[in-house]
Amino acid sequence: MACGRALLFKFLYNLGIGKLLLNKNRQNLRIPILVFHKIIPEYDNVWPGVHPELFEKIIIMLKQHYKILPLNALLTA
Repeated sequence: MACGRALLFKFLYNLGIGKLLLNKNRQNLRIPILVFHKIIPEYDNVWPGVHPELFEKIIIMLKQHYKILPLNALLTA
């Protein structure tokens, strides 16, 4: 299942869907908010989380393309 999911996201990425959605959000003055519910080093069968190393890689990648702000910075702006 994970392999199929990865292929689907790669296909959508290559179509440029991400840039299309980003431009649409910018036009409508929308701010994307990401929520990571569970960051844990061990695997949980009941409620799988994101491993800390993967979380760090995700944040590094996001910082290359976006300005990351804590939620309270958005609420006080």
